Amino acid sequence: MTADQRYDIAIAGGGLAGLSLAKLLAGEGMRVLVLEKDNYPRHKVCGEYISNESRDFLERNGLLTKIDELPQINRFELSFHDGKKRSCQLEPGGFGISRWKLDAHLCEKARQQGADVNENALITGIEEDSEGFVLNTKSGQNFFAKRLIGATGRYSHRLFPSKADQIAGKGKWFGVKYHLECDFPEDTIQINLFDGGYAGISRIEDGKYCFCYLASAKWLKKYSGDLERIEQNVLGQNPVIKKHLVESKVLEGPVTTARFNFIYRTAVQSPVLYLGDTAGFIPPLTGNGMSLAFRSAAVAADLITDHFNGKKSWESVETGLTKYGDQYLGRRIRSGVFLQNLALHPSTFFRQTLATGMFVFPPLLKKLSKKATGKNF
Repeated sequence: MTADQRYDIAIAGGGLAGLSLAKLLAGEGMRVLVLEKDNYPRHKVCGEYISNESRDFLERNGLLTKIDELPQINRFELSFHDGKKRSCQLEPGGFGISRWKLDAHLCEKARQQGADVNENALITGIEEDSEGFVLNTKSGQNFFAKRLIGATGRYSHRLFPSKADQIAGKGKWFGVKYHLECDFPEDTIQINLFDGGYAGISRIEDGKYCFCYLASAKWLKKYSGDLERIEQNVLGQNPVIKKHLVESKVLEGPVTTARFNFIYRTAVQSPVLYLGDTAGFIPPLTGNGMSLAFRSAAVAADLITDHFNGKKSWESVETGLTKYGDQYLGRRIRSGVFLQNLALHPSTFFRQTLATGMFVFPPLLKKLSKKATGKNF
């Protein structure tokens, strides 16, 4: 293996967590490799809303600047199954940007910092020895790295298994995303409930809106995967969603993803570190999955930098990331699952009671929305 194929750190997966970490570690003088199975730019199923909890991190590290020029979102609106709506100020708020634009931007930032980002590099096998890891790719190229980071997203079980996947079983959800041209307030993120799922809409760059929905896999089976019928017969039962579907112009999409669960997997499968959705996948109802990806990169970057500077053993790195995963990420995911179960409760009586409670006690909606966010980092 040639010298230019040997790295200090290899990151499997070039999403938000992987690219951010690559940029940070390369900036500390490490030789960093990112292997991404797709290419940039690309569309991904995502709500495309970033909570302001990660704004300081992005600006401080030069990952994303001129955030003020992106759509600023500071109101939250919830519509119930019957179309009745309730809204409140969104704290700490956030901003919108598409994954098409953001991932390509982060790739450029990582490369400018000196990281090697290989696109269309599907990893077919990983071999571990006493010195590190050999990564085999579909193209036939092999790479060596002293340390390996798993950041391949929610479908990581092939390369980076976890016992949590076996416990969770077959994926129970599917997701769909469109980019729309529509008439909707640019400062608002709206969540709309329907039987077995919810749909969100918010502004992104260039005057577009991201319309993304999560639904129970039972609808795929009932309607033989026909999205048009699912949207008409299931989502359309909520008058607010029906209005979006009927009156909006589709610019891009549908982009789809299926068969996944919302679980905390693990942050460390020694000696490999897991980041982003590889460590755990939070329900999109919280609107903070993107921020959690950035947060995991921030935590891992500090630990790994200390290791390569001789301040920490690798065991201490694993201990630190395990603590973050078990005590913070796991808690955030459990909180997100609680909120999702609350919103999608199968009992009509319970849903009506919840809706009535939010109309009678307006602060309840604000309290629930704040439960999904974390502190700045």
